[in-house]
Amino acid sequence: MIDAAAGLVPLALLFATALALSRAAVAVDGAPLLLGHVSRLAGDSPRRLLLGLLALTAAISALLPNAVTVLVMLPLLPRFVARFDVPPDHERLFATAAAAAVMWAANIGGMATIIGSAANAILVVYLRATAVPGVERLNFATWAAWGIPLSITLTLAAWGMLCLGFRRTLQAARPLPQPGQPAATPAQRRLVGLTVAYLAFWTGLSVADTTFGDSERIGLAGAALAFSAWFLWRLRPLGLTLAGSMAALPWRGGVLIVAAIVLSYGLIAGLDLDGRVGALAAAADHLAWPPLIILSLVILAVVLATEVMSNSVVALTVFPLVAAAAPALGTSPLVGLILVSLASTAPYMTALGAPSNALLVGEAGRLDLIRLALLGFLMNVVSALMLAAWGLWIMPKILG
Repeated sequence: MIDAAAGLVPLALLFATALALSRAAVAVDGAPLLLGHVSRLAGDSPRRLLLGLLALTAAISALLPNAVTVLVMLPLLPRFVARFDVPPDHERLFATAAAAAVMWAANIGGMATIIGSAANAILVVYLRATAVPGVERLNFATWAAWGIPLSITLTLAAWGMLCLGFRRTLQAARPLPQPGQPAATPAQRRLVGLTVAYLAFWTGLSVADTTFGDSERIGLAGAALAFSAWFLWRLRPLGLTLAGSMAALPWRGGVLIVAAIVLSYGLIAGLDLDGRVGALAAAADHLAWPPLIILSLVILAVVLATEVMSNSVVALTVFPLVAAAAPALGTSPLVGLILVSLASTAPYMTALGAPSNALLVGEAGRLDLIRLALLGFLMNVVSALMLAAWGLWIMPKILG
């Protein structure tokens, strides 16, 4: 019991300090600084700057929880849109393209590392609790070895999908002259230093947690407590207050998250989700289809289920089914469980699929939700095929 509690303490502190960091970024108005750096690297054309927005969001989400990444990126969206002269009949579509880039990349970036999303943390706890064979080979380095290439590939696929789906809108947008990049303020420079410290500490703690055994977990929890206390103390001069942070929280997105969780339990029971996914996995033994197609269908079923249900609830429901059917799907239980976790973090269509989706759709304003859903469905199919390919041919080479 003590070891289990010690394992949960760093996870809770990770999210608490990440939330504080996101609020501090808003307090010091870090959005113009971030966007200016992206523009210098990617250029000012709508397509290239959209790629820069995707890459920046995915990179942040690889080391911050994806919901917190959305909180960091939300203030940047209106500034991104304001950099272009967009015809009135394309304004809503242009805002939708920018919002989709952040929403999709926040989920994609969470696949890159073992600390990238809450679903990854839930997976690690589940693997340890069920003693899945091969779990000892899963650590920060082995996850990143296949996770970072997967995240990069999916980011490029998302960029292609957005450029295709919003082709006319991106062609109609014209870059506006921008003032020179202002020098970073002392508060912004302080935030950069604290961000580096945050990323270094939590990455190092994750490496230690997946390298050492249970006997070291109490010590790691103590280190997490000490760092969090220091980190929150150092954030105070940036004007971060409890009252201000609470007032700035995205309550509309939070309501969507709660609604998704409540709805999920009812839908799982009503639709017999576990029975249907289990039947699909069990049918793999009797189908003469290529393993890539069979595994892609199972992953797609999980992805589509998360579009209308909480991803954590879906993952915990499907974990034991896929673990049991993994040999018939052409993979190992360890890889099968990882694929379920990744699929549950990859909803691209709706606000209900992930907390990051709910936060963005709830706070981003008027979006073309029909266009987002149609392109998101196509991205779901691409993602399922790519995850299946990784699960069949790349993960086994690294994880054994």
